[in-house]
Amino acid sequence: MSNRIDRVTLPKLFQDVVQLAQLLDIRYIWIDALCIVQDDKQDWQRESLLMGKTYRNADLVVGATSCNNSSESLAAKSLKSIPISIEDNSSTFCAASVSTMGGNITWPLHSRGWSYQEMILANRFLDCDSNGLQLHCQQGILHADDVMKEVSRDGPLNTIPADRNIPSYRQGGVTDFRQPWSFRYFWSQFLNQDQTTTTTDSGIFKAADGKEITIPEAWQEVVMMYTNRRLTYVSDLLPALSGIASEYLNKALAGEEYFAGLWRNSFVQNLTWTANHDAVSSDTYQAPSWSWASIRGSVDYNYTVRKEYSMIRLGEQRTSFVEALCEIQGANPLGEATGGFAILEGPIFKCVLRVENSKWCIQPPKAAGKWKTVPFRPDVAIQVVQYSDDRGETRYSAQRLVEGAGSVPVVEACDCEVSVLHLFDLAWTDGLYLVLGSTSPKSSEYQRLGLVELSSRYVYGSVDSEPHLSTATVKQVKVI
Repeated sequence: MSNRIDRVTLPKLFQDVVQLAQLLDIRYIWIDALCIVQDDKQDWQRESLLMGKTYRNADLVVGATSCNNSSESLAAKSLKSIPISIEDNSSTFCAASVSTMGGNITWPLHSRGWSYQEMILANRFLDCDSNGLQLHCQQGILHADDVMKEVSRDGPLNTIPADRNIPSYRQGGVTDFRQPWSFRYFWSQFLNQDQTTTTTDSGIFKAADGKEITIPEAWQEVVMMYTNRRLTYVSDLLPALSGIASEYLNKALAGEEYFAGLWRNSFVQNLTWTANHDAVSSDTYQAPSWSWASIRGSVDYNYTVRKEYSMIRLGEQRTSFVEALCEIQGANPLGEATGGFAILEGPIFKCVLRVENSKWCIQPPKAAGKWKTVPFRPDVAIQVVQYSDDRGETRYSAQRLVEGAGSVPVVEACDCEVSVLHLFDLAWTDGLYLVLGSTSPKSSEYQRLGLVELSSRYVYGSVDSEPHLSTATVKQVKVI
């Protein structure tokens, strides 16, 4: 067995990272392609369990942001060592490597799923893109071009005093979480917070600029940005987020549990994800249908995440979480799911799902006539399933589309029986409902099809649902 790797045999990107570590006087480097035994499932499972801690505890995480593969250079131009003091409670760096501007702005790294937690968890992240270098830490963002302007006033690099304090940090704003670096700055504050002073008993975190966000909302922001990224293997969807989930669990309120991307203390709220138009069913099992991890594609939390430009707000919660269970493969308890269910309890109603004008629509129970239907956009493509009831009559239900599952052609005259579970009240007289399809004719198990907004008038028979809640059919349902 070799006890060393000849540097010149490494790909160009890896050689650059070695050079960077030497400039910073850092002795150890973690490169997953070298430190994880390739094509060894057991070794990958062991290391994926620890990967979050690896990036969280590293002195510096380097992002080859512009690189498409390991054959490319880390930076657009050669790295230079400049004395900059970067301090925290445990260590001090007395040099930072910078690269001047150059190249086009392209960021392949931002489209990769695994790199998301590397960026979010790092205490210090050196962003190496074709527009230059940026150092992200809790103090803010340090741009290489700002440093170069500072040192140019002091003469040649080799004449700058070692104690020269050069950094001029730009504070990372947290008001626009749609910007990944803005959210990284917030998440760093969140993970390093003093819980006794920055998080209330109700789980509201106040960031440095005064912006308030609940702990569940912070997680939903993570999910929205993460699902916009892509993975080579769909089975990595939950493992590639497990490091963030582990850190979140450390900050969450007492009694918290993790279920395939959702959390016990905010489970019903976590159900309010909506799939974007790029979402499709997965060829292989990824998670229970109630989880956003059960589909391939990006999701939004438009009903729960606070947006200044949105008028949507959730009102009273009408469904409660009873219990859930997820079967996990491998040693990572926050990793790959192979099965599971959730039991919910709330007002549930039978509805008709049909196609009108080539689009799915739902007819609520108190809506008379086909014209009183509501447009319904499923999470992913759905199929009509035909079966015979106890009297031998032909009935129809709906399930997520599975290739070769014996679905029948979708025609406008075909009425499918589905159920809707009242999750939350909305503004005015509407409610937010979870649409459920039966998994088989005699089964008590359901599959999530999507969300729909319905008027109380057509569900409860009154504009105000409150007086009718006591007589509504409230029962427990098992969703798989």
